[in-house]
Amino acid sequence: MYTDKVSRGLCRSLITLITLITLIILGLVATIALLEAQQPSNVPAVKATGAQSGVRREGGITAGADSIWMASSSAGQVARIDPRTNKAVATIAVPSGSFCPIFFKGYVWITSTKHSVLTKINPKTNRVIARVAVGKDPRFLTAGAGSIWTLNQGDGTVTRVEAKTGRRVADITAGLAGKGGEIAFGFDSVWATLEEFPITRIDAASNDIVSQWRGAGGDSIRAGHGTIWLTNLRGGKVWRIAPGKL
Repeated sequence: MYTDKVSRGLCRSLITLITLITLIILGLVATIALLEAQQPSNVPAVKATGAQSGVRREGGITAGADSIWMASSSAGQVARIDPRTNKAVATIAVPSGSFCPIFFKGYVWITSTKHSVLTKINPKTNRVIARVAVGKDPRFLTAGAGSIWTLNQGDGTVTRVEAKTGRRVADITAGLAGKGGEIAFGFDSVWATLEEFPITRIDAASNDIVSQWRGAGGDSIRAGHGTIWLTNLRGGKVWRIAPGKL
């Protein structure tokens, strides 16, 4: 009788263990199914072929003319990618040290940090049609008010180039020399940032600096949704600021 009681106890324990393992497995299956259901089914992971980037430092990417454009070699190449086929359909030779493109007014513009020029590409022909000298060591750029604006890391200026004519309109002394930084356009102003100079605001109507903030913070900046968005790289924060307060 003692043996029978032990056997029944072991059977109950075994059944309980099997039930518990089954519930755990069912829970894992349900969780995986839920996660898969939350993934967009119509957006596949894509690796564009024929466009290998040789740019290992700060660079950029832009979209326009039904294409994606990116610097694909620091030796001086821009790759044009067709998003319908995920393949590079053209490679355009540009000055070496070109990293950051932007699409504006029907053309691709890209800065060459090495040669201190702004290059204009015609997407209809995939050819360079203009080169404009700007301030020393330009990298990041933005567009607005009919112009391209470059943040020049070498001398800390911001250069304004009229998009329609390619004319160099202004070189604005901003005191923003150094690596990193960012520049954006919004609310009729240009916004630049650099560590320890979190915000510099330039009035697009006058090309004058109307405010400049110094201190901790600064790295990337954008204008959108009625506000200025500013990252504090070292502080691990994003600040949202009303432009009227700047």
